[in-house]
Amino acid sequence: MNKESETESDTDTDTLDERITTSEAFKVAEKKGTSSAVEAWPKTLVLSISTHGYIVYEKPSYDLPEDLIVVKMNSVIPSVCNFILGENLKKINDFITQKIQQTPAINSTNLVNFCSEIRDRVISEASESEQSVFADTSEKKRRGDSEDLDIQIPFLHSFDKGYAIINATNSSITNKMYSRENAIAENVYGDWQIKALNVPGQPDLVSAIENENGRRTGRSGEAITDLKEIITFCIKKGSNRILIFDFSCANVTNEDREDVFKTDRDRRMYANEMLKSGKWGGQTKKVKKTKKRIKKHQKKTRKHKKSRKHGKNKK
Repeated sequence: MNKESETESDTDTDTLDERITTSEAFKVAEKKGTSSAVEAWPKTLVLSISTHGYIVYEKPSYDLPEDLIVVKMNSVIPSVCNFILGENLKKINDFITQKIQQTPAINSTNLVNFCSEIRDRVISEASESEQSVFADTSEKKRRGDSEDLDIQIPFLHSFDKGYAIINATNSSITNKMYSRENAIAENVYGDWQIKALNVPGQPDLVSAIENENGRRTGRSGEAITDLKEIITFCIKKGSNRILIFDFSCANVTNEDREDVFKTDRDRRMYANEMLKSGKWGGQTKKVKKTKKRIKKHQKKTRKHKKSRKHGKNKK
């Protein structure tokens, strides 16, 4: 029997003591979106990942432990960079949080169904960022400017295949890498974080994961982790049902973070093979998108770090 179809009667873990969550220090950290991880962890944990993301070519998949339920929504298909505005990300996270609060029996809720029920709303919010990228590429083409078109166009062409849901329970999954410059993680949108949406204060887990594994990069350094390390951290905290919303990029690199594929054809072939393998997500459907006016000041944000040879990463 698929563990995801089983029902469980356990009640959610008690929330954190109010004396902690109402402290002034906690309020400051929460306002910055950087409140530290707490000790009270729910059995069912919901994560939102908005750091940089990349797949190291030929890195072994991660065989998930038994008795662990993992469901994941991937915003883009393999080899494609994601673009999402901070305000759109916050709206999505707020909506997911609201749905969690409206689901008191989250511990016995089928996570695939939960994810499927909110998918259209998530795509609707993300489509505003897509339209912003479309407007930007159109303007670049008009001016004869080719900067970033090599990653923007694949994003636009594959958007309708994004936000696929994978139930990885009792299987292996792509052990994706995640990184971020710590200095950019303090923002009002909760962007560039691994955020626990149903833990009091919605803490950013990046620093806690690093400390757990004997690393400390500091506020101005670069933090790096992978999916296996993230899930192992959550298991140690007592969670055995994990739902992940992954808004990061999925470009494919070598261990030095240099792009592997030299042609768009090679990139597409890799993406198709990954999708057929079942390790990235199931069937997708086209979702009718409502046109929204894009403000000129809105900045295109991609969840990708350029390789070192290309210089500093660009938002």
